Amino acid sequence: MPLETIARAEGDRVDSCEPQFPLCLTRAGDAVLRQALRRVCATLIPSVTGTAVRAVLLTGSMARGEGTVLLTPHRQIVFSDFDIAIVVPAPADARRLRPVYTALSRSLSQMLQLGPCAHVDLGCIPLTMIRRPPAAIFFIELRRHAKLLWGDPAVLDEMPSIDPGVVPVSDILTLVHNRTIEHLRTIGADLSLPAQSLQLYSQCKAHIDSVTARLMLAGRYESQYQLRLTACNALLPEEPAEDAARRHAWFNLKLAGEIEPFEQRWGGDLGSPAFSTGLRAEQERVAELLFELWRSTATALLTREISDIGLLADEVLRQQWSANAWLRGWYRFCRAGVGLPRLRRIAEGTPELLTYLTAVMLSRALPAYRRGDAAELASWLDLASRYYPLARSAAGPLPARWSALHQGLTRLHSLLIMHGKLN
Repeated sequence: MPLETIARAEGDRVDSCEPQFPLCLTRAGDAVLRQALRRVCATLIPSVTGTAVRAVLLTGSMARGEGTVLLTPHRQIVFSDFDIAIVVPAPADARRLRPVYTALSRSLSQMLQLGPCAHVDLGCIPLTMIRRPPAAIFFIELRRHAKLLWGDPAVLDEMPSIDPGVVPVSDILTLVHNRTIEHLRTIGADLSLPAQSLQLYSQCKAHIDSVTARLMLAGRYESQYQLRLTACNALLPEEPAEDAARRHAWFNLKLAGEIEPFEQRWGGDLGSPAFSTGLRAEQERVAELLFELWRSTATALLTREISDIGLLADEVLRQQWSANAWLRGWYRFCRAGVGLPRLRRIAEGTPELLTYLTAVMLSRALPAYRRGDAAELASWLDLASRYYPLARSAAGPLPARWSALHQGLTRLHSLLIMHGKLN
């Protein structure tokens, strides 16, 4: 497929490159991002010239023309990352160069100084993966929206299209996990402007990706924000007007940098104590969204026929995210943000999620038990002892196809009793 480009040929001067495509929907925001992208290219493109790199591609929201810049009376705040794919010939090249570009990502992010919500993310992709891409969101968007910054304009010609309906549940779990971890990092932050910006950014992405995950579960994923909003409206025609209005406000913040509705709702400008109070109140709403997303994806995962707890543990550990980090973080979040009573209320009627979490904890506790790793086992059992009563009371009679969960709950119960975590 033809690629739009900013570098006309491999030998072009970097400082003559000028994007021929929009990076942002607003003119002022586009100018900010365009200047920053020039600076990134001025450092990046000379580093790949004369190497095995085949092409440098801009991906993500800026490649779609949906980058976000909040233009307040006193400052500019970028709400988008510079996602750039470095295309190399083979997997061995990607492994060799990945540490180099990881370090360069940090250096470029520090150079731009666009705030806590904007980073340069350089990732290596082998050409063999482009020719045979996995069913994943990244590769769907790469084929549809990538823009050439340097190199071979035919680099995506052999890339096949991917049906969004075949994106695996693990991709949805990865998306939700990333949003959860980002949100956890903002809990308990101070009232400074950078911290408020980061909280606002994480909440915005949580709201938007709740829509994304719903569409993916329904097999109706759209790569552009405006199309996602339209598809979600069609998917939920009878939802309360307040929920629809809230979703529109968050999408408008991402699409056009419209922060005024939030400043009016919370009674203060970004950076003020009143705005911070509004952000903290919104954390509870975000917690509900994240919990609902985990419930939905867990339901999709648990509809599979799994008859053995070992297979269930393998299925859990096969996901591309850290169950350990997520569970520990989620518990801290519940304690700091909404409290265990709130967790119990949110958890009512969500046996799929709670039994899934129990299976995850069991899959981490059992290996420690078999290894005789007392410290690791105690850590997991301490966490499990807090979740187990919730999981067991919410689960009730489980469907027969969840026999692995019956077995898992029984074994976890035995472990908890054995180690004095239950009476």
